Amino acid sequence: MGAINCKETPRQKMIGMMYLFLTAMLALNVSKDILDAFVIVNEGMEKTNTNFSLKNSFTYDAFVVANQNDPIKVAPYYRAAMNIKKYSKDLDTYIKKLKAELITRIEGTEKAPAAIKDMRNFDGKDDRDVPHNFMLGESEDGSQGSARELKNKLIEFKKNLFAELKKSDISLPNKELSIRGLGDLGINTENNPKASADEPAEKYWETALFAEIPAAATITLLSQIQNQVKNAEATVIQTLLGGIGATDF
Repeated sequence: MGAINCKETPRQKMIGMMYLFLTAMLALNVSKDILDAFVIVNEGMEKTNTNFSLKNSFTYDAFVVANQNDPIKVAPYYRAAMNIKKYSKDLDTYIKKLKAELITRIEGTEKAPAAIKDMRNFDGKDDRDVPHNFMLGESEDGSQGSARELKNKLIEFKKNLFAELKKSDISLPNKELSIRGLGDLGINTENNPKASADEPAEKYWETALFAEIPAAATITLLSQIQNQVKNAEATVIQTLLGGIGATDF
């Protein structure tokens, strides 16, 4: 078995396209209908994240069973899978905290819990100033806000996942080629070198994503990044699971 690259489902593609469409519409209009549509897209993202978590839990269960049946052979793969599980959980928790802190800054401590639980209760969906300052600070490149820390954590996450696959006690068919085929694991953290000099915000990953968008869009984008993290987790643990069978040949 070769590396398994988890492709987007039709549902994921549809939700992603809706997000891009709504983001484009923001440049023309920030009506209540547009903001409410972001709430619906965010709900779809969160449902997808829940489904990914369930799917990944089944894969981890398969590692547990395989390790019980043949611990000597499976132990390296099991350890790698458990490490990946922790990396993903830690990053997912961090992003959840970002969303909660942003909502709290806008809504205040009394109203925030209801808005965190259900974005339909979020009165400050149209706020642009707080999300911009929270994610980017006052820097042109976003280095003074939470977006830079998020970017660094995403880069570290990808680095850690690839490190698990590259360990000497992990065997994969055409290992180097298989790992290279995973690309960036569906998590793009690169700046845009082709950005126009007239649009400096488009140059940097942080500002291209988070500059001057309303809170509803910021929360939805963070949910999408959680989706990418769980998808990357699924890709790598399925690749590892496939490697266990490959050692029989």
